[in-house]
Amino acid sequence: MENETNFVENDHLQELRKQLEQAGVDISIWGKGSAKTVEHLYKEIASGESILQMIDGKLELLRRVVSANVYYIAKDGKKLRLQEDKQIFKDGRIRHRNFDNPIAEKMKPDEDPKDAMIRCLQEELGLVGNFDIKIVGTDQPRYES
Repeated sequence: MENETNFVENDHLQELRKQLEQAGVDISIWGKGSAKTVEHLYKEIASGESILQMIDGKLELLRRVVSANVYYIAKDGKKLRLQEDKQIFKDGRIRHRNFDNPIAEKMKPDEDPKDAMIRCLQEELGLVGNFDIKIVGTDQPRYES
């Protein structure tokens, strides 16, 4: 069964590569430096974290992302802001983060923003405890990648 799954996944991965190339996306630089791989994008699409679709004749990647500034009040009353320094890929490559940006996580389909942020804090950052999350606003920015 695993071989059948791998075959189907490889077939879908090749279709994704073809779709990207036909849209004029240069995938030769993917998986180098701080760029993610086509395989990583495939997994995001398969999990529902990302959607790839044609909009006005242009291939666009849609994602729902939650972001937050995360603070900790130390015992001495000092307020500390959590900053993500880097992301380490499984192949050892490192993507350094901009300290001005808040902590962010791609949301799963039908996931509540608060639940997504708690998942991020627990799974991605290994934090435990109770979290006091306040929504202060929403935004729907568009980025060219």
